[in-house]
Amino acid sequence: MVGPMFAGKSSAIMQIVNRHNSIGHKVMLLSHPIDSRYSQLNYIVNHDGSKIPCHKTTDLLPFNKKEEYSQTQLIIIEEAQFFLDLYEFVSRAVDVDKKDVIVVGLDGDANRMPFGQILQLIPICDKIVKLTAFCKLCSDGTEALFTYCKKKKVEQICVGGEDIYMPLCRAHYLSSKGSE
Repeated sequence: MVGPMFAGKSSAIMQIVNRHNSIGHKVMLLSHPIDSRYSQLNYIVNHDGSKIPCHKTTDLLPFNKKEEYSQTQLIIIEEAQFFLDLYEFVSRAVDVDKKDVIVVGLDGDANRMPFGQILQLIPICDKIVKLTAFCKLCSDGTEALFTYCKKKKVEQICVGGEDIYMPLCRAHYLSSKGSE
């Protein structure tokens, strides 16, 4: 599941976890600690403040040796663009260990360039879901496909919220980039 910031990816994760928990399925939820805007603790927190417990880690591969991993059928990886071992972990989990894996993150950075290893997973994935936000400038329900950075010059990894980023439709993204 990919999409720009503010598309509801974290909220969608919470819904998936709650649905699986309602029928007794164990879900392993992994997230990168780089994004601590809403919580320093082991939680995924959406923009509304709802939260769900997770494992925060910088490396995924050690988890395939844990007992919880062996007892879990569904693994959800949030903020997947930050993991350097994403492809290796996911390919092993789905091909060797026969796990169901949902990868969630940004498909592109604020310059519409590939971000992390998410796009490398496309050849081995079963399904791709791209969520959209609403364009902040249109404010009429036009779908936003892109994350726009309000700062003039920014590194690919620059964690922030509405103070730095906004979701934009193609027309507003292009006109905003053209005026820089």
